[in-house]
Amino acid sequence: MPLFPLFIIMSTGNGKVLSKELGKPGDLPEQERSLFPETFGWKGALWPAFIIILHKKFYPFRMKSSQVKDEKQGNNMNQGYVQVYTGNGKGKTTAAFGLALRSVCAGNRVYIGQFVKGQKYSELNTPQYLPNITIEQFGRGCFIFKEPTPDDVEAAKKGLKRVTEVIHSGQYDLVVLDEINIALYYQLFSADEVLELLKIPHEAEVILTGRYAPQQLIDFADLVTEMKEIKHYYKKGVSARKGIEN
Repeated sequence: MPLFPLFIIMSTGNGKVLSKELGKPGDLPEQERSLFPETFGWKGALWPAFIIILHKKFYPFRMKSSQVKDEKQGNNMNQGYVQVYTGNGKGKTTAAFGLALRSVCAGNRVYIGQFVKGQKYSELNTPQYLPNITIEQFGRGCFIFKEPTPDDVEAAKKGLKRVTEVIHSGQYDLVVLDEINIALYYQLFSADEVLELLKIPHEAEVILTGRYAPQQLIDFADLVTEMKEIKHYYKKGVSARKGIEN
């Protein structure tokens, strides 16, 4: 909102005000009408310029005051928060990639590390279309229907080391740890190890996805969203579809 309203002033031969902000004759209250001379002449023509000068002079101070207020309220865009997307419903990874798209379109740099997953998903093609996104996988295939092997554990631990470096490198504005909750569920590493890397001050926004988010992470996070399954077509025998589920 402008600091000073811009009056649209018209005058007849006797200098009476005809309109204010496209209004009708007589719209100006008596106290406001007294601000303007009865006969404008060349001085009256300077009023719009005078108002614009005042606007440019004082509006930056108003903006600075607003920024200070935002910082006092905690609206600091330089602080990275921790978000958790969990629950048994579809959409956790999808939501994270949606946020990644928004972030990239805002000119940010995004890193996505996928735990447990090792299969070829359509989203792995994202860097071809959005160069500011980097994606790495730290899985060897799907083992959710069997016990993880020592190689699976090693791959996950290497991934945890890698994302720790990424988060604190300062090179990325948004970091997505996709399915890290599943890695925790299968005890590929501990929740304490994840909390340790999150507790180090960082400016990157960090997103953790996957079912079974441990209570420790839920308590620590700044935002937690639970995806709840109400209905799903896979119960009707619909397989994963390219571009929708994979």
